[in-house]
Amino acid sequence: MCIRDRICPFNTKPVRYEVPRELAPHAASLDDWEQLLDETEAEYKLRVKVSSLSRVKPAQWRRNLAIALTNALTDAPELGARLKERVQARWETETDDVARAEWARCLTALRPIGN
Repeated sequence: MCIRDRICPFNTKPVRYEVPRELAPHAASLDDWEQLLDETEAEYKLRVKVSSLSRVKPAQWRRNLAIALTNALTDAPELGARLKERVQARWETETDDVARAEWARCLTALRPIGN
């Protein structure tokens, strides 16, 4: 907590935690693209259940994953060959329109320029 938060007479907002909590052990446990792309909605909810990520709805998570992967492909185009089938499967099964559009953008980024 910042010093001004403690001394300001107008700050009446309660502080939830004085000591920062540790990140839930499994909240950030998936560390490669394959694991993230293969994760089901139920697995996602279980993984983030006791972390602040639980506020992120699965559709929002999938959209963010698609955006992050699209950005990563710019820096590491070799990912494309490895992940194309998984990304295609995500796009085909996506139920959220916004996330589906991001998966389509990701598929476009996977295609070599000129194809």
